[in-house]
Amino acid sequence: MFDFNFGEIKAVFFDADNTLYKVVPTYGHVYRDVLKKHGIAVNPDSINRKIGKIWTGFASDYLNISQNGQTNKEREDQLWQEFFSRVLNGINVSFRSEDLYSDIYKAFSDVKYRKITNHLIECLENLKIQGKVLGVLSNYDLRVHSLLKELGLNKYFEYTFSCIDVGFKKPSKRAFEVVSDSIGISGEKIIYVGDNLELDYIASRNAGWKSILYSPLLQRKNVYSIASFLELRD
Repeated sequence: MFDFNFGEIKAVFFDADNTLYKVVPTYGHVYRDVLKKHGIAVNPDSINRKIGKIWTGFASDYLNISQNGQTNKEREDQLWQEFFSRVLNGINVSFRSEDLYSDIYKAFSDVKYRKITNHLIECLENLKIQGKVLGVLSNYDLRVHSLLKELGLNKYFEYTFSCIDVGFKKPSKRAFEVVSDSIGISGEKIIYVGDNLELDYIASRNAGWKSILYSPLLQRKNVYSIASFLELRD
């Protein structure tokens, strides 16, 4: 099934968003709820129709490919404010305030807008029984720590690295190298599980890690993938 002996693997690391959990019910509903508190009525569907295109146009800046993915807290804060502004522009909302930006930022760390992926807990418990070191490496900022804690997932992971913690974002090899050096386990003994083909699967393999693509809706050729976390076992 995989191109490695699972028994020889020492650590399993996971991406966070759309792997461990997903936004519910939709991104548009999060914005709708926040804007409503500020007296602004919007249709979440109108946001959902546009946010994907807005993100695509923003991704290059977000990933900072030209600078090998380097990042820090100040940069992340500025990036998210810029992205929120682009979303508001996209739905013709001209109102701006520091409180509005802060409330949108906080809403995306509120666990009421997150749902744990089906069968994840069983998977993590099984991996712990096997003695695997478990961790998270995410391109999300420091909010990933609070999300994992509030969702009750942090107890399963010995290590959690946000992009700010490592100073780099995937697909940079440095993100994976910093993690490997920090935990003292070489890349060939680590599996990385994520939902994004380029940022998770290909990037981790390029860094010398083993890779599994979490792809519940689409089976890809020539890719080691799982459609359910029940498949991630020895």
